[in-house]
Amino acid sequence: MRILRSVLLLLLLLAGAAMPVAAAPEWVRTNLFGGSIGALAQAPSAPGTLYATARWFGEMYRSRDGGATWHVRGRLPQMGFPVRDLAVDPHDPGILYAWTAAQLQRSPDGGLSWSPIGSELPGVEALAWRGGVLHAATHRGLYRSADGGDTWQVEAFGAAHVSGLAADPATGALLAVAGEEEVPAVLWKSMDDGATWAQVSVLPLPPLNGIGSPHFAFDPVRPGTLYVWFFRLGEPGSEEGPLLRSRDGGATWAELEKPGFSLRDLVPRPDGTLLAGLESGGLRRSHDLGDTWDPVDGRNPVPNASVLRLVTFPEVPGKLLAAGDGGFWVSTDGGARWAASNRGLTAVELRSLSVSPTGPSFLLAVAFDGVFRSVDQGVTWTRIHSEDPGPQPWDIRALDPRRPRTMYGFDWTGQADFLVRSTDGGRSWHALSVPYDCESSGSICSIQMPAFALDPEHPDTLYVGGTYFTHHRGSGPFLVRSDDAFTTWENLNPLPGLRALFAARGPQGALYGLTCARLWRSLDAGRTWQKVGRGLPRAEGCSDQGSRLSGYGSLSIDPGNPQRLYLATSKGVYTSSDGGTTFSPMNRGLEPAWVGTVVIDPTDSTQLYVAASRGLFRWSAARRTWLLVAGLPAGAGFSLVIDPQHPSVLYAGGSRSIFRIDLGALRPEEDSAR
Repeated sequence: MRILRSVLLLLLLLAGAAMPVAAAPEWVRTNLFGGSIGALAQAPSAPGTLYATARWFGEMYRSRDGGATWHVRGRLPQMGFPVRDLAVDPHDPGILYAWTAAQLQRSPDGGLSWSPIGSELPGVEALAWRGGVLHAATHRGLYRSADGGDTWQVEAFGAAHVSGLAADPATGALLAVAGEEEVPAVLWKSMDDGATWAQVSVLPLPPLNGIGSPHFAFDPVRPGTLYVWFFRLGEPGSEEGPLLRSRDGGATWAELEKPGFSLRDLVPRPDGTLLAGLESGGLRRSHDLGDTWDPVDGRNPVPNASVLRLVTFPEVPGKLLAAGDGGFWVSTDGGARWAASNRGLTAVELRSLSVSPTGPSFLLAVAFDGVFRSVDQGVTWTRIHSEDPGPQPWDIRALDPRRPRTMYGFDWTGQADFLVRSTDGGRSWHALSVPYDCESSGSICSIQMPAFALDPEHPDTLYVGGTYFTHHRGSGPFLVRSDDAFTTWENLNPLPGLRALFAARGPQGALYGLTCARLWRSLDAGRTWQKVGRGLPRAEGCSDQGSRLSGYGSLSIDPGNPQRLYLATSKGVYTSSDGGTTFSPMNRGLEPAWVGTVVIDPTDSTQLYVAASRGLFRWSAARRTWLLVAGLPAGAGFSLVIDPQHPSVLYAGGSRSIFRIDLGALRPEEDSAR
């Protein structure tokens, strides 16, 4: 037994020697919740039970309290196409279905596990239940299953494309839309659970190909009143059809004015109100069954969001839940007022994380659906709503150290990056007139601005660099400087393939330019450049448009000694003590690892932290090695910041969450290791 214990102890010691590890700290997930929702379904037998998919991460979430809190259930299987929709068994809230254009999946345990069913089905468009039977509209006919999807039989319409299917909750009728590409869509009805079908009408559709699938909404208190609209999620090529209303069960139809582009959901309310969810435009309301629509209320947060789905709660009159790119919103007064309801939804798609350089401490996070601010170290967050419909930042690059409410970021038009500035803490943003844009360059145009720097000694001085391609002005790299928010500017000597710019403090005020495989230095504000970086590793896989995971990543400059540099590369960390002229590796305990970011403690420049492919590491000056800081979830450390006002706090931002740690918990361990 002693020998066995000795061998186990030796193995543990050897394992520990392979990768030095700092004492396991306490990582705290901040409460930045939200994310883009791809699909939402409500359990008919338990309306407080909801299921949702995170659009970009493939995770399934469940709520059992009507959307107040959300919990991860697992990941959806890789199905090759975007999930078109979800459906819940009408009798068992734990049985769930998800489908794409190519595959149907079923979960028997509320989204924890999935298995494919219906392999013989030729492309599912919609599901509906009636009389204990599951019906599936497909590209070639209508199918039925009496065993929850284990086996299927052709039910109706032969080889016709059945593009839509729904069950009228008031009459029990099944409605189906079937037809061929060159034949108008025909509405069919069955009153005997799909055994027989009768033609009701021909939907008045324009001659469009790929018009999308029909979706139905039934008025809960006006029998025979129903609505049909057309779209297909995840297929940009599909056209949007009209919005139609029938007051006689589908026998005749009237085309209504649509409340806006990208109509995604309709909810008729018992009081006669019709609510419309728009993917681009939020929520609209009609008080006359869709004949007219109220103007957009810019003070309400939901109209500024994307709404893909709306659900009601029969047991709670007035309660609504909206889902879309901004996550979830809940209303308890029929849609007059809304509040975010995202607790537990960890799918924010973080794009950038910043901390105030001076003054009162605050965090700024830019996510897919907006800018968020926290003044209590991430315990609570406030979404900063724009006060005007102007540009919004894709990310935030810098905060003015003298006036931290002034900040700079970039947005994108679809063709061109453009620089934006806010002087009121992010409530409003305005584009700055960088002299490279697509507005005056014709339809063939592309402007990329990956490089930006703010002079820390003179924060009004801005540098922007990138590439342009236009029909009239040709193409090439550019680099410009402005001291007055681009009222005027100066063209500088550009660097081909420029990825990033970094400005140093001090009398020399060196400016560094980083490409995939080269480090450049300018001592005259970008007018001339010198290639530096002797001793850096050879970068592989580089081109002018090289991947950011190859070559050189980011440069960090010691705030107390501008000659001391740290360069993150795909082959580890390299350091310079002569302003970048020469570099040496600093990779003990780290190799081999791709490193994306090096962060310097603003109060102690010997304290360094890196976000690497193998995790988060901390430099031990005493042991001259990197220590793995355990406990951070995988993929959560691509963005690192230290709060200058509270330098013992480190934030690690990943694609879905932001985590916080007290650095003081690490230092006693290092002292004991000396």
